[in-house]
Amino acid sequence: MVNGFITFWGRKDMEWIQPAKRLYSLAGLRISVNPELGLEINGIKYHIKLFLRSNEIIDRKHADIVNTLMELALRKKTEEGVVFAVLDVRRGKLYPERDLNPKIPVLLKAEAKSFQQAWKEL
Repeated sequence: MVNGFITFWGRKDMEWIQPAKRLYSLAGLRISVNPELGLEINGIKYHIKLFLRSNEIIDRKHADIVNTLMELALRKKTEEGVVFAVLDVRRGKLYPERDLNPKIPVLLKAEAKSFQQAWKEL
């Protein structure tokens, strides 16, 4: 894991910043949205969710889902220009947010409703 972080760090000029966090309600389901790392990298501010699982690999598609959730929950709590991102710590790969795919918020809401319904039936 340390090697992956060293790979990510590279020769970048980094400074710690405080990342935003929020308890966010999505279709009535309360979700803690809490990026663990805030960094200013070469003049750009990032709020970064760390992906630490050793037995799984995160790809761009899954990072986009996490980035969209951070965008929905935290954008109003951040200053202009902050970039949300997911860092695959083991591989040292940063997945910054891209343009919002309008389908992802709809799918997140549907997942939240489905989870709530399943929980009620348990």
